[in-house]
Amino acid sequence: MDSPKGAFIKHLLEGPGFTSPEKVLNELTLEQVTTKPNHSPHSIADILAHLNFWQSWAMSAIYGEHKPMPATSADGWVGLKGNWDDLVNEFLAGLEKAKTLTEDEALLQQPFDPESKIGWGFEKHSIGEVIVDVIAVHNAYHLGQIILLRRMLGAWPPEGGGMTW
Repeated sequence: MDSPKGAFIKHLLEGPGFTSPEKVLNELTLEQVTTKPNHSPHSIADILAHLNFWQSWAMSAIYGEHKPMPATSADGWVGLKGNWDDLVNEFLAGLEKAKTLTEDEALLQQPFDPESKIGWGFEKHSIGEVIVDVIAVHNAYHLGQIILLRRMLGAWPPEGGGMTW
């Protein structure tokens, strides 16, 4: 399979056709990001920490530090450590690093895990496919959850605007 093209991947990372990650995460209080409304298993902060975990895992592997896959899915749910602003800044900085990788078409086509150190079928993926699967699509899925939690908390749309349908 050909690697996805850089411009397309960058488009996915920026929030295609819906609200940008920056807008999804701004204008929130500490109380809002730590609340689990209506028996939700996760708070907004929990979800963002989870996104940071996987975004960091993928970027580390792309740069050659192949960390093993977590033993269980719960290991990827690390919770808020530190403060909300730092968590948001870490996420957005990681997202910007991922976007810069989209400018190198040759890199995007390189095998992600040629030595099969990670498992889970990643030896069949290109770096571009991993950016799409582990970062862009995963982020979109969970950012949608954050929007839903914001709506449940009465904190959507943000003042800067956001899709409401």
